[in-house]
Order: sequence, then structure tokens, then C-alpha cells
Amino acid sequence: MPSDISTVSIAVSLVVGAIFSYGAYWALTIRKALMSYLYRRQALWVGGVAIYFVAQSVFVALAILYDATGFYVNLLAAAFIAVGSAAIFVWIDSTVLVARRSDPLQRDTLHWSKLRYFIGISQATGNFFNILFNVIFASSSGSSYQLLGYPPLLGYIGTILLLGAIALLVSARRSGDLTLRGHLKWFGLGAALLWITGQAGSPWAKAGGDSILLPIVTYSLFAIAAYCLYRSAKSLVPLGRLSLTDFAVAPTLAPTVSTS
Repeated sequence: MPSDISTVSIAVSLVVGAIFSYGAYWALTIRKALMSYLYRRQALWVGGVAIYFVAQSVFVALAILYDATGFYVNLLAAAFIAVGSAAIFVWIDSTVLVARRSDPLQRDTLHWSKLRYFIGISQATGNFFNILFNVIFASSSGSSYQLLGYPPLLGYIGTILLLGAIALLVSARRSGDLTLRGHLKWFGLGAALLWITGQAGSPWAKAGGDSILLPIVTYSLFAIAAYCLYRSAKSLVPLGRLSLTDFAVAPTLAPTVSTS
């Protein structure tokens, strides 16, 4: 019989998965209606990452429900981290580069053209040691994956999420594309909330002992981040942005009939 904290973790994980499913559905639906290749690509990214978080949420819920441990479970959890960190890095990196092209002054936000290499190398190194310590060593001692009870990804890609969120929010203010500006704002807010969620569920945050409030708080932030990603996709459609002046009817000219 799962403990109270395990039952809460399963429930809130599935709720978050449902929210990401809704966001993925709308992102992929919106993509079909967009004409611009750039906007369609951004909507596809949102949909793909949302599907990834759906799979992650289901995996966590099943692992907690069946108290799954062992080498293969830990390896699968590490695979989620490796795939997720790579996908989110490429997504944020490509979006920041697009945002720079939309800036009339072509400003290199946070010196991203150089910072991106530091982030890529640090995350690759972090993934290597994550697999080494949490798969090989944890499996040999019979323990379960370190973050299995909470979002098992976010604490390990904090560098990407934190610096990416800052770069996206600054780029949103600098972009000359109004539609892209809204997309960057919501994307940046979502990345910032994912980073906060990762810090709330990280091992140091649980040093004082597990509390039933911890999964509730972390997954509540996770759910708000899912909503922000949904809004980032929806903002690619310029609905409700037309003023009355956009519908002003030009003066019509009476038709003339030639008698020649």
C-alpha cells in the first residue's frame, strides 16, 4: 500500500501530465493553422517537449506506484534526463538565436553566442556523472533513483533553464516581432518556473526530511509551467490583436460606366 506522500505524488504527477497533454494537443493543432515556417517550428517544439513531460509524468507515477527499483529503472530515469536536457537545450538555444534575428539591433543577449558552449559542455558533463553515480553506484547498492519521487529531470538541467529563462525574457523585450515577443515571454516564464520547480524538488531541499507538502508545491509549480508553455504556443496565433482601426473600411468609389 503506497504511503500518503507516494499517493499524493502519483496523483499530482498524473494531473500535471494531463495539463501537458492539453498543451501538446493545442500546440500541434495550432501548428497546422500557422503559415510562417518559423512559428510552425516553434509550435512543434512546444508540442514535442510537452509530450516528453507527459511521458516523464507517467513514468514517475508508475515507478512510485510499483516501487520500482534496480538497474534498468535507474537507467531509464537517467535516459529521461539525458534526452530531456538535450532537447530543452536545443529548443532554448534555437529560440534565443531566432530572437536575436528579430531584434532590430541584433544584440547578443547574455553573450549567448559564447555562453551556449559553456552550457552545452557543463550539461554533458553533468549527465555523465549523473549516469555514473545514480545508475551504476545506486543500482549496485540497491537504492532507487535519487529524484524518482519528484520531477526527475529539472534539478539536473538548472543551468539551461535559469540562463535560458533570463535570455528569453530579455529577448522578448528586444524583439521587433510582436507575435514572437509574446511567445518568448511565456516561454521564458515557463522555463523560469521549471527551474524553480527543480530547485524545490532537488536533494538539498529534501535534506530536512520528506513532507507531503513537497510534492504538492513542486507539482503545483510544474503545472503552472505547463500552462505557460501552452500559452507560449497559443501566442503564436495573433488572435485578439487587431484593433478597430484594422477593420476601417476604405471609402468606396461609385462605379463609372463608360458610354464610349
